[in-house]
This record gives sequence, C-alpha cells and structure tokens, in this order.
Amino acid sequence: MITIIIIVLIILIVFFVHKAKVDKYEQTSYYQSTRTPYSHAVNNKGNYGEYLLSNCLQKYEKDGAKFLYNCYIPKDNGETTEIDLIMLHSSGIYVFESKNYSGWIFGSEYQNNWTQTLSGGRNTSKEHFFNPIMQNKVRIKWIENLIGEKEKIYSIVVFSERCTLKEINIISSDIFVLKRNEVEKCIDDISDSKGRTMSQEKIQYLYEQLLPYTLVDENTKMSHVNKIREREINKKIVDYSIDNQIRLGQGDNLRCPQCGGKLVIRTAQRGTYAGSQFYGCSNYPKCKFIKNI
Repeated sequence: MITIIIIVLIILIVFFVHKAKVDKYEQTSYYQSTRTPYSHAVNNKGNYGEYLLSNCLQKYEKDGAKFLYNCYIPKDNGETTEIDLIMLHSSGIYVFESKNYSGWIFGSEYQNNWTQTLSGGRNTSKEHFFNPIMQNKVRIKWIENLIGEKEKIYSIVVFSERCTLKEINIISSDIFVLKRNEVEKCIDDISDSKGRTMSQEKIQYLYEQLLPYTLVDENTKMSHVNKIREREINKKIVDYSIDNQIRLGQGDNLRCPQCGGKLVIRTAQRGTYAGSQFYGCSNYPKCKFIKNI
C-alpha cells in the first residue's frame, strides 16, 4: 500500500512540474508568436535553439523591442526566404540565424560552406553546411527591399554553447557570429557604441509592416520547404554531372551550370581551406559558382 502511495505521489509531482514548465513556456513571446507546442519546442533541435535564443532576448522586450519569428519574406521571383527571428530595437534591426549545433565550427564570411567537426572517440566526422552569413545576407537584402528603409541592420549568427567556434573569419563590421551566452553582451555593445536611432513609433511601424509575413498559411510554408529541397536536389545533380565529366577525362572543358562560363581550378588563399583546390567560374566576380574538389 505504501509503495502505491509513493508511486502516485511521484506521478503527481512529475505531472505538476511538467505543467508548471508548460505554463511558463506558454507565457513567453516565443509561444505567443509561433504557437509552437511545448513538446515540439523542446524535442526539435531547431525549435529548441530558437526558443533558447528568444529567452536570451527577453530583457530587450521590456526595453521596447518587438520580435518577429519565422518570417517568410518574399523575393522578386515568387519564392520566399525564411528568417528565424527579427528583433526591432531602438539600436537597429537584428536578423538572427540560429544554429543549435555542437562540435567545432570552422568558416569564414566568404566561404560557400562551413564545417562542423564532431569527435566520437577515435572517430572524427566532418559535416558541411551552407554559410549562415550568406544566408542572412540574402534575407537582409529582401528585408530592405520590402520595407524600403535605410535603418541599420545587423546580421547575428548564433550557435549553441555546446559548440566551439574554432576558426571564424569575419571582415564586415555589421556581422557577428557568436554563442547564445554572448548575445546579450553583443547587443549591449552595439547599443552603446552605435547609439539608439529608432523611435518607438518607428519600431511599431516596421513591426506592423513585417507582421503579416509571420502569419503565412501552410501552403506558403510547404512551398518554401519544397523549393529548398528542389535546390538541394539540383545541387546534387550538378555535383554528379561535374564529377562524372571529370571521371570521363573532360575536366578541361567543364562549364559553369549557372552562367555557362568555363570552370577553372583555383586554390584558396586564406581561411580554413587555405591551400585547398576548387573549381571556380571564369566569370568571377559576376558569377560566384564554386565546386569543391
């Protein structure tokens, strides 16, 4: 009998602790904006990273900041670009890209692909992912096109505290790559050094202008996902085609799949991949297509 009572008490404690967490979560601006269920927020790595990032920014909400989550900004070709989080603050517009990664991270501002190195005992694996700075540059371009404003926009790429930013090379002064626990200091430093240039009325105006792009229907979301998948498939086809031509001894006559220019072998001069060779388009800088060898 005592055992049964203890089990029931444990179940009740677990239930009420879980309910308290859910209630607290549902009071956050992240939930109020995204309506992402608690279970999806904590069990999906991407969603959880966004949620933790939103927690790091709560003090700015008390300072008059406005947040826009999962914003689908239109491009001029009918497609959309999705932004994890936009913060409108008196010191400027902050465009966040959340990467909830672990391991060692290597990359530079102008590399197409960055590297995540994971250590598993004696086995070390490397994964490549598209340059998040370039992702944000595209997003910022279409934000500027949409709002038609010249407000200062900062690109903030945020990684998990579980990772080590081993070698990150950045030249631009309005781009920051850091870990979540460094976000608050970064924004405070920007506010202190650059000043506060946006009034509360301007923040509200921009918020109302961008808000509809967070309230998109499922068809828009699916179309966005399908376009990304289509680009990934096309990239694999291009990679296979180039690799096949090289295998057949046609490497001297390779053509750029984007503009038709000749592909030539180049050597990276700096950064993580210094000394590595890759195929680059002869029409560079007009065409920036590259294919790693």
